[in-house]
Amino acid sequence: MLRAGDVFCHVHQGAGHTILGNNGKVLPEIAAAQKRGVIFDAANGRNNFSFTVAQQAIQEGFLPDVISSDLTAKTLYGDFVFGLPYVMMKYLNMGMQLQDVIASCTSNPARQMGLSGKIGTLAPGAFADVAVFRHIRKKYVMHDNSGKSIEGEHLLLPQLTVLNGKVVFRSIEF
Repeated sequence: MLRAGDVFCHVHQGAGHTILGNNGKVLPEIAAAQKRGVIFDAANGRNNFSFTVAQQAIQEGFLPDVISSDLTAKTLYGDFVFGLPYVMMKYLNMGMQLQDVIASCTSNPARQMGLSGKIGTLAPGAFADVAVFRHIRKKYVMHDNSGKSIEGEHLLLPQLTVLNGKVVFRSIEF
């Protein structure tokens, strides 16, 4: 029923029917939907994420088009979401390439909103919205709401945020 441009949120949720079939693999209908232009958004909220589902999908090459936090006042700085950099770290530690993680948070959503060239890019003439991270390697354990955890070694530490050309956050270390 979904058409090109429609958005399927909470793609990696693990309760009830998921994107995985009885064989534990991504359903062929899901992969076909992405090929025809349906947008798959991680919308990685507290109750809408499963390492089991996400790791299997990533292992099969079924990557989210958009990685978002689905952050609410209830989940802000919590154990499962914390913020977008934390969600990005989860996907990086599950095997997504850094450039794919960044595109899923910047240029891919910009394209979906019809704002390519204006946001989600560092191109001249674009809005001056920039986030700078420090990528460090340190053992870290991340959990999902079902009790599953993974150990990763990729941490993204926010260093600087520029919004519309003005610094709105700067780490004391930057």
